[in-house]
Amino acid sequence: MSFSKEISEMALLLSGRCCCICHKFCGNKIELHHIIPESEGGQDTFENCIPLCFDCHAEVGNYNDKHPKGKKYSTSELKKHRDAWYSNVKSLNSSETNPSSTINQSVSGKNNVVAGGDITYTQKFTKRNEVIPDAGGRHITDNEAFEIKEKVKKYSELMKEAGLDPNPAKLWSRLYKHFQVASYREIPFGCADEAMKIIIIETAKARPKVRRRNPEAWRKQYYNAIWAEVNQLGMLKEEIYDFAYANMLLKKRITSLTELTQKQLQELDRKLKARLKG
Repeated sequence: MSFSKEISEMALLLSGRCCCICHKFCGNKIELHHIIPESEGGQDTFENCIPLCFDCHAEVGNYNDKHPKGKKYSTSELKKHRDAWYSNVKSLNSSETNPSSTINQSVSGKNNVVAGGDITYTQKFTKRNEVIPDAGGRHITDNEAFEIKEKVKKYSELMKEAGLDPNPAKLWSRLYKHFQVASYREIPFGCADEAMKIIIIETAKARPKVRRRNPEAWRKQYYNAIWAEVNQLGMLKEEIYDFAYANMLLKKRITSLTELTQKQLQELDRKLKARLKG
């Protein structure tokens, strides 16, 4: 016997296709476990069902009562795991679509429409992606999302300094298309570095435009990057000048980064990055 289609679908929906014990997102790799085994009279009921990943299912089902080691999962513990996780997923979903939440909007212009007396919208609007917590650990972490957002912000500042459109919409669009997502918060777990590389490449493409249009802003970008690398290496101000003199075949020791040419700034930046990696 097995759980009915209705019970299976409800259990998978309520769990968000995540394991009720380890909370890992499973997708297709999920199993519906009988809390009370069928061999012990367990029924194919909703109350007797708990969604588990393959690993947790094996842990729960393979305990040997004749040679006990560790602590066996009890029936009541499994139900508490399941109910707590169902409640957590419900809470997260309600935070996304809670009808009791109040949204204040200021709407101006023509063609405004009131829908159901609760929501006002216009044909001309700005879409903002909501930040929704990730219940199943499927997406990048909050820290990674913040870092990506900050890098896009710096990209916009760079474009502005170049006298170009600072709107990062094209960069966001490229990220969304690359990862097939609707928000940077939905970039898959483990793909943060790949997203960073895309932003870094686009930023690098913009730098020559800044160099031509705003040389001082271009130099400032390298000053900031070099000092950030110096801090990461734990070097003192005088040490970076010694490093430049010893590694770049300079004719004399410098006392400021402003004494370096554009080419020398780029070379120093490359050497510091190489030292960080090495």
